[in-house]
Amino acid sequence: MQARNQNNKRGWDNCGLCPLCKREQESVAHLFYKCRYTLRLWEMLKVWLRLDTMDITTWPGERSIKDWWTRMSSATRVHRKAMASLTMLVSWTIWNE
Repeated sequence: MQARNQNNKRGWDNCGLCPLCKREQESVAHLFYKCRYTLRLWEMLKVWLRLDTMDITTWPGERSIKDWWTRMSSATRVHRKAMASLTMLVSWTIWNE
């Protein structure tokens, strides 16, 4: 998104749609936890890492990126630090796509 913002400043075209699904307006919330491609990635990680307590189906209802982030790395989670690290790593990877 940073590169797209720079392109806008230079007067280069940007349609404002998500670069992954090209169906919804681009936003941080959409990119990290609402986009169908992002949700598919999280679902694959959930299965691969056996994160049975991670309920991805509720994410599109999150009000803000802060609420989502807090829930992902909350103190009530088992392996809180590992989940916080995983969330950061996956979010960084998605951001750089």
